Amino acid sequence: MGLASMEPRRQDEEVLSAVKTASEGGDDVFSATRGNGRAVKQETGGGTCPGQRHWRISPQAFLHVLDAGTETLSNADVLNWIREKRKQIAEEDKADKKSGKKPSHRPANFLSALTKHERELDSGKYPFHKNPEVYGNYNGLNEFEEKIMEVIVKPFTETRMRELKEQGVSDQEIEITLEKEQEAKLLTETEQLMVYNHAPQCVEMLQPMVENIEDRLTAEEQEAMVQVIMEVYRKQEAGAGSAEAGAEAAG
Repeated sequence: MGLASMEPRRQDEEVLSAVKTASEGGDDVFSATRGNGRAVKQETGGGTCPGQRHWRISPQAFLHVLDAGTETLSNADVLNWIREKRKQIAEEDKADKKSGKKPSHRPANFLSALTKHERELDSGKYPFHKNPEVYGNYNGLNEFEEKIMEVIVKPFTETRMRELKEQGVSDQEIEITLEKEQEAKLLTETEQLMVYNHAPQCVEMLQPMVENIEDRLTAEEQEAMVQVIMEVYRKQEAGAGSAEAGAEAAG
């Protein structure tokens, strides 16, 4: 049963039980439900780019599956969900007023949670604000993975295969070894969503998002991944920056 099909009071209570700040975690943990007890958890990390102040991943960092049937949501998804919820509340209140009914009661902490996280996600500091076409669908995720295969995994595989053959390793062992090592070069689902949400602009920002990154990616591969991120997830703002620079030069 989706959110739209539930009675207003029951719906608000269900969302309230999920859209809240965890008492122990403070601002570091945010839980949200997308209907029928589907919960997600957002975690944090941090890093710095050269010449910048300490950078910290916000409470809206990424979504982690807590139970079966969970939908993985990006920051943009969560913001859209909150906006739809507000629209629904306004329509319900309007209908109540028109029919002469008392407006439905909604707990203050539920409304406060919506406001808090809407304000954070709508602050303009996330890449989906400056790259709306990129984040309007999930095509960027596929493009990112394809480019990572091309600029990181493929070159690594070719070099590593030559090394193993020179060492006299059997074809079967080469296949097993390469499969394992190739997998380490690719991001996990959680890491992909973290990178998708924040589109880190330097290696120092990328490193906290990828577990054991030093063991999995060389320094050159880390730089290559940041370059792919800029080309895929920040392509619109990069294009806008180039246009502005060109205009200034022409002026």
